[in-house]
Amino acid sequence: GLREADDVAGAVDYLLSRLDVNGQKIGALGISLGAQAALRGALKTDCLRALVLEGLGPVTLSDHGGRPKSLQRWINYPINWLYYRAYEFMIGGHDTSVTEAISQMAPRPILLIASGEKDIYFNRLFFQAARKPKELWELLDGEHGAGILKDSQAYMQRVIGFFDKALL
Repeated sequence: GLREADDVAGAVDYLLSRLDVNGQKIGALGISLGAQAALRGALKTDCLRALVLEGLGPVTLSDHGGRPKSLQRWINYPINWLYYRAYEFMIGGHDTSVTEAISQMAPRPILLIASGEKDIYFNRLFFQAARKPKELWELLDGEHGAGILKDSQAYMQRVIGFFDKALL
């Protein structure tokens, strides 16, 4: 999850080298781990002008919204703590929280797409941390990373409409 940002930045560099690409109109759509990669790639290059991030999930304990307030979150807290410590050990470093990363994207527009209860919970937290311009689209009975399967026509219209508005 952490190293894919370099791939995104490299893809943007490639697009910028092409004569048939307008470097002022480059956006990215990322789903699940791809959403993490797109977000972190945008931290590496300002040439990524708009982001659609579906199924963006937490990468640090702080992304969970502070101290647990429910019994389920209290039960999950030590498990999550252990998971993130193991993740940091495996990547050999510390990852920037999604809430911190997303707050640095302005003035680039962001559309967050959340499918299902868990994604909606986290994306509401990330939406609060993001600065304008920002949009949040919630698909209540969807599944993680499968927003396009819910209604592909509406999905395409929403995403293309967002990019059209953001990159004009």
